[in-house]
Amino acid sequence: MKHIYVFDIDDTILMHSIFKGQFLDYNKIHYNHKIDKYLSSLNGPKYIYTNGTYGHADKVLQQMKICHHFKMIYARDTLDSMKPNIESFMQVYNDIL
Repeated sequence: MKHIYVFDIDDTILMHSIFKGQFLDYNKIHYNHKIDKYLSSLNGPKYIYTNGTYGHADKVLQQMKICHHFKMIYARDTLDSMKPNIESFMQVYNDIL
């Protein structure tokens, strides 16, 4: 069976707790070898699915130097609706499959 991995960006890839109470400064986001190694170990395509913007997700992945792991970013400005609307999940599901 082929595995497909879908991740949210916020509080999954990037833990916001490290920025608690402060503005998100992208310059404070750095490479994390554990996350890079984990993503490398997953055999199958990987996607980001977030209620954040495409630009936010892309910037986080670039700062963490892990954008090469992901085939596509699904975001609030690239989808017709947002999570938790079933239409949003179906749009991502149908696009991936």
